[in-house]
Amino acid sequence: MMVGYMRKLALSRIAIATSLCAISGFSVIFEMSCTLETLGDQAYGARQYKRFGVLVYTAIVALSLACVPLSLLWICLGKIMIVFLSLVFLFLLAFHIG
Repeated sequence: MMVGYMRKLALSRIAIATSLCAISGFSVIFEMSCTLETLGDQAYGARQYKRFGVLVYTAIVALSLACVPLSLLWICLGKIMIVFLSLVFLFLLAFHIG
C-alpha cells in the first residue's frame, strides 16, 4: 500500500486500519493456506493424487467460508471502532477526573 503526503492523524488512522486488516484477516487466511501446503506436500510426495485433490477442494471451500465472516467484520469495523474508542475515551476521562 502506498500512502502519499497526509497529516499525522490521517497517517495514524491508515496505520491502525492496516494493522487491523493484517491481524483479523490476512494472517488467518494465510495460516489456513499454510496447513494446505503441509498436508498437500505429504499427499503429493506419497503419490496420493486423489487425496491431494480432495485437500485442495476442501481448502478452497474452507477459505471461502472463512472469508464471509471476515468480510462482515471488515464491513462493520468502522462502527465497532467508534463504540470501542468512545468507551476507551470515557474510561480515560473517568480515570483522569478520579
